[in-house]
Amino acid sequence: MRQAKNSVHDHAHRRLTAFSLLEVVVVMAVIATISAIAVPRYVSFISREKVEGAARRIAADLNWARQLARAKGTNFSVVFNSSRQQYYLYDVAADKVVAHPDHTLLPYKIDLAQDLDNVSLVTAAFGGDETVVFDAYGAADTAGSIVIQQGKWRQGITVKQAGGSVSIGGVYTFEPVPVDPEPITPPTKDPIIVLPPDIT
Repeated sequence: MRQAKNSVHDHAHRRLTAFSLLEVVVVMAVIATISAIAVPRYVSFISREKVEGAARRIAADLNWARQLARAKGTNFSVVFNSSRQQYYLYDVAADKVVAHPDHTLLPYKIDLAQDLDNVSLVTAAFGGDETVVFDAYGAADTAGSIVIQQGKWRQGITVKQAGGSVSIGGVYTFEPVPVDPEPITPPTKDPIIVLPPDIT
C-alpha cells in the first residue's frame, strides 16, 4: 500500500515538473515570432543611431575647422574623399594636415569605416569638388553638402557660404530602386519582299 502511494506521488510530481513536447514547441514558436519582429527593428535602430552620431561628428569637425580659421586668421579646409571613405582637416597657410587634438604627433584624419562605425560617405559636394575652405571670417568658399549612409538610413549635413554655418538635416530612409533589365525581344525575321510580275 505504501509502495503504491509513493508511485502515485512520484507520477504526480513528474507531471508537475516536466514540460510536454507541445508546450516546448509553442514556447519556441512564440520566441521565434518575437525575434522575427524585434531583431530587424533593433538592427535598423542601431543603423539610424550610427548615422546620427556620424553626422554630429562631421558637423563638429566642420565647425572646428571654421573656428580654427577664425582664431588663427587664416584659411582652413575640410577635405573629403568619397573613394577612400575618409576626410581630414587641413591648415592651408601651413600646408599641412591639422594635428589630432588628443595625439598631437598624428594627423587628424577620419576613416569612416574605422572611426565612424562603417558609415559610408555617399557624396561630398562643394562647388564641383569635395573640399570646403573656411576663411579668416569663418565664411565658406562655397556652399555644399555631405550625405552619409548606414544600412537604409541617410542623413545630410549642409554648409552655408555666408557665415559658414553648419546644419544637420533629418534622417531619412533610402531604398535603391531595382532596375528592370531591358526586355528581350525575339529576333525579327527578314522581311519578305514581293516583286511585281515582270512585264515585258
